[in-house]
Amino acid sequence: MQIPETRYARTVDGLSVAYQVAGDGPPDVVLLRAWHTNVEYDWEERVLAHVFQRVASFGRLILFDRRGTGLSDRIGAELPTLDQRMDDIIAVLDAAGSSRAALVALAAASMLTTTFAASYPERTQALVLHEPHARGSYATDYPWSANLEQTPQHRQAIERGWGSVAYARQLLAQIAPSRADDAGLIRWLATSQRRSAPPQAAVALAAINYQTDVGHVLPAVRVSTLVLHTVVDH
Repeated sequence: MQIPETRYARTVDGLSVAYQVAGDGPPDVVLLRAWHTNVEYDWEERVLAHVFQRVASFGRLILFDRRGTGLSDRIGAELPTLDQRMDDIIAVLDAAGSSRAALVALAAASMLTTTFAASYPERTQALVLHEPHARGSYATDYPWSANLEQTPQHRQAIERGWGSVAYARQLLAQIAPSRADDAGLIRWLATSQRRSAPPQAAVALAAINYQTDVGHVLPAVRVSTLVLHTVVDH
């Protein structure tokens, strides 16, 4: 399958957000995975490309780089709010001519899509959440996320290792141990990090996840939702 053309959507605050459309709908499917992406380079990872092709075989796949990453405009010193990131989704949907779409999100991206579904049910056909998060840091009623005391270590790891083969290998050992020895995937991940954001921007964007809590939003979600999770969370 030929890599789709990259286009740009204009947000309400004047930023350009890179997006791609593959396949024919309905349904329209917006896929959001890691916060660091590059819509063109993502197609060079065979498993990701296979997923993209499968979705595009039965619907219209919409991919985009969130503001501050990949081919989208960089952001200033202030971190984007949830409202601003939801505006990015709306801008992409409007540019792609989509009135309503299913949102598929991996891990921390679920906090954005869940909030979007609660805020814009008329634009959300369904939610598919893979290993979703309700908040990015530890709480007594949410013990699954990292304690904020660990944030400095995470920040230092990104600052020192971002875009390196060693850091990519270490990351894969945590999130995809079955492919931790895949030399090709390790090289791709290291390059993907460099193409998505420089180290300091990566630190700032990762901080968004630590600071986000959408637990109060969950009861407001009224669209059909499928939650998927592995037996063991690495």
